[in-house]
Amino acid sequence: MLKPRVPSLTVALTALTAAGLTAQEANRVVRAPVTPEDLFRITEVADLAFHPNGERLTFATSRLDREANSYLRALWEADVETGELRQLTRGEGDGSPQWSPDGRWLAFRSSRGGSPQLWLLPEGIGEARPVTDLESGVSGFAWAPDSRRLAVVSEVTEPSAAERLLGERVESESGDLIVADRLRYRAGTAYLGSSYPHIFVVSIDGDAPVQVTEGPYEDSEPAWSPDGERIAFVSNRTDEPDFNRDSDIWIVDAAGGPAQRFSGGPGTDAAPRWSPDGEWLAFRGNSDPHDYGSQHQIWLVGSQGGEPRNITEAIDHTPSGFAWMPGGDLAATFQIHGNIEIHRLALDGTHLPMVTGKGQATGLAVGPDGALGYMWTTPTTPTEVYAAPFPTADDRDGADGRRLSAFNDDWVASRQLSDTEGFWYKGADDWDVQGWIMQPVGFAADGSYPMVLEIHGGPYGMYGNGFSLEFQILVSQGWGVLFTNPRGSTGYGQSFEAAVTGDLVGKAFHDIMAGVDQALADHDWIDPARLGVTGGSYGGLMTNWVVGHTDRFAAAVTQRSISNWISFFGTADIPSWVELELDGTPWEVPMRLWESSPIAYADQMTTPTLVLHSELDFRVPVSQGEEMYRALVRRGVPSLFVRFPDEGHGLPASGQPLHRLERLQWIVRWFSTYLVPVRS
Repeated sequence: MLKPRVPSLTVALTALTAAGLTAQEANRVVRAPVTPEDLFRITEVADLAFHPNGERLTFATSRLDREANSYLRALWEADVETGELRQLTRGEGDGSPQWSPDGRWLAFRSSRGGSPQLWLLPEGIGEARPVTDLESGVSGFAWAPDSRRLAVVSEVTEPSAAERLLGERVESESGDLIVADRLRYRAGTAYLGSSYPHIFVVSIDGDAPVQVTEGPYEDSEPAWSPDGERIAFVSNRTDEPDFNRDSDIWIVDAAGGPAQRFSGGPGTDAAPRWSPDGEWLAFRGNSDPHDYGSQHQIWLVGSQGGEPRNITEAIDHTPSGFAWMPGGDLAATFQIHGNIEIHRLALDGTHLPMVTGKGQATGLAVGPDGALGYMWTTPTTPTEVYAAPFPTADDRDGADGRRLSAFNDDWVASRQLSDTEGFWYKGADDWDVQGWIMQPVGFAADGSYPMVLEIHGGPYGMYGNGFSLEFQILVSQGWGVLFTNPRGSTGYGQSFEAAVTGDLVGKAFHDIMAGVDQALADHDWIDPARLGVTGGSYGGLMTNWVVGHTDRFAAAVTQRSISNWISFFGTADIPSWVELELDGTPWEVPMRLWESSPIAYADQMTTPTLVLHSELDFRVPVSQGEEMYRALVRRGVPSLFVRFPDEGHGLPASGQPLHRLERLQWIVRWFSTYLVPVRS
């Protein structure tokens, strides 16, 4: 059993208090501040899966390897009753575990041989072996009920639009030309070409994979019907799939054949889940063709099709994930006011909170007896694995379950960490907006401290009571941290979330700045002359907007940010975003796009600004950062531009470890220069 190893810390604290120091003073002496290097000391957990006997919970871990500049990913299992841990694999890229229904095999994705393939590990004693050797690897999979087959997702090269236009296939003699023949020809950090993900059926016996879907469409998330005859999957098969968000649930026979549209509305539908008795198919989606600002719900449709029914309409909060429970109910996670809760959801729409409290349940699995497996995090604790028996009462605090992992206990016990203090205030239009403040490490009531405003991305996302290493690094520097959920954030209902459609910046800016004013009014330790602001993606857009509309901040760090909506329209990997969010193209509403672009206000920018951007960011192309940086330099504003090669939009969470480290170091370096921390 993995136990926290902290006796030396306890002994040290006891000795210091015996020497006359208060417990708080002793804590400060023994515990170290959080630094960017702590990125390599934290273990992350993910991908929960119960063994069919319900006695063990399998999950994946991830840790950064500084020397190799890579990730160490392995599979573990925990005994739900005793908490005993056992490491199952030691590969460098193992994840996404799923047990076969008969419990004899653990399937998982592994990149130990190069591209990620599907591997099998026998129950008990034995060595893992690969099941697939597909050229494009495997991006997802699901077991068949017979435990002999799996549906896997892998990319296939389809005839290109260029071939249809020219009437012939053109080969590149140099081998490195990129011919774009579709609207969304690049995504993430890769050029798509004419490759599309499709569904294959593979056998554990090593038979050749059978492709069961085809065409110029992206197919994903396979789910077998309980009788093993059909596979549900997600696909956008409209005439212009690159330009809209209209994915639906489709069905194909497990042996192959024409796919049939099964269910879905004009918005994005995903995550099909068959009920164990085969009577129902549940999925997550919405009925709004705009989709981006439309709150997803959980829908239910009969196994033979028909009109889907929204069973979460009355809850008016965003469901993150869900799973079927014994007896025919669903367990679902909901984003609610900065927390993520687990609720039991009946098919008539009634719901019962099961796991609540100050924290976030970031994963969910259900055992055969109804036990819950989940991952739980708080502002001062990284994510760990928990399990709880079949809930009979509501409102169980997330920490009340049995904690099965303790990977980060030593680190937590040895670091100075700051908790969040939540508050509500009035934003634009007198709306209620939620925010949180974190005091700097070493806080003294009579001290004066800088404060950094953090703005989240999305805009359809949510800050709250989860762990943020970046925030803890900032408070360890002697700075307070403020973060808010302005309009557009999830977790506050559909009207709040959709309120930024057509106006991504104006009233959200007022919401954010009203939070700054409230923090200053409530906390006289904040020095108004030493305020910093930072954010990434949409948060970067708003950082740029802030420095173009106020000179109240002494420093800014804008990350993977949007500066110009007109050029963004022609370069981003989400072609529909500008038209749907700002109601038109550059030739239809040029002034609306320009007036919503931070760069239009460059003549008002005076705040020293650090620009951070990834060179392979196709979501918010690096040209957006270039435009912002050039405007700042031309204006004579102190500014630096740090570019991260071979990185995409996901750098902060999934980039190369050393680049992730350097991103954090640059944030600290910039604010240290302009905020001048004061320690008590």
